Amino acid sequence: MTNNTVAKLEYKRPVGMIAVEI
Repeated sequence: MTNNTVAKLEYKRPVGMIAVEI
């Protein structure tokens, strides 16, 4: 995934979800 795509996912999803994915 490109940084652009990741940024969009992080923007749409809650911080909690991002932490779980990482």
